[in-house]
Amino acid sequence: MTIVDYLVTDARVGDPADRFFDRLAEVFDTLADRGTIFEVVERSETDNHIRVSWMDFRSGAAVRMWDDRRVSVRYLELRAADVQQLGELRVCLAAGLGLPTRASVIARARAAPGDPAAIMRTAYAAGPRADDQTISIVEAALQHPSAGVRDVGAYAAGVLAWPELRPALKAQLAREDDPAVTTSLRRAISMLGA
Repeated sequence: MTIVDYLVTDARVGDPADRFFDRLAEVFDTLADRGTIFEVVERSETDNHIRVSWMDFRSGAAVRMWDDRRVSVRYLELRAADVQQLGELRVCLAAGLGLPTRASVIARARAAPGDPAAIMRTAYAAGPRADDQTISIVEAALQHPSAGVRDVGAYAAGVLAWPELRPALKAQLAREDDPAVTTSLRRAISMLGA
C-alpha cells in the first residue's frame, strides 16, 4: 500500500537555477543520512505540466514535483509505504524548503475567491481529513459565476476526494449549465467513491 500526501511550493519547477533545488538537495542529503536515498527517476514536460520525480529504490518512497500549468499551481507529491515514513518526509521537506504555510494559502484563497491557483493551492495544502476552511473555499468555487472557476472547484474536490464535498458537488451538478463543468463535476463525484 502506498500513502500519498501533498505540499504546496512556490518553486519554479522548470528552472533548475531556482534556489529551491539547492535546498531540496540539502533535504535529500539529510534523508540519505537517515537511510532514505533519493535518485532522479524522471523528468517529463507536456503542455499541461512539468514533473520531476525522485525515488528511494529500497523503500519505494518517492517525491514528485509538479508544475500543473492547467491551474498554475506547483506542489510536491509525497509517496511512502507507511505513515511513519510519510511523516518523516513531510517534516524534513517542510522544514528545509521554506514552504508556504497553510494559513497563508488559506488567506490568499479567501482574498481572491476566483483565483484558480489559490483554490488549487488550498486543495494541495489540505491534510488528509476534511476541514471547514478548505470545504468552504471549494464550495464557494463550485458556486462561482465563472464556469472556469466552477471547473477548478470540481477539480479541487476530486483531488481532495472528501465525502463531505458530495452534497455540494451534487447540488452544483443539478444546476450546472456548462458541459465542461458538468463533466468535471461527474468526474469529481466518481472520485469520491460510492
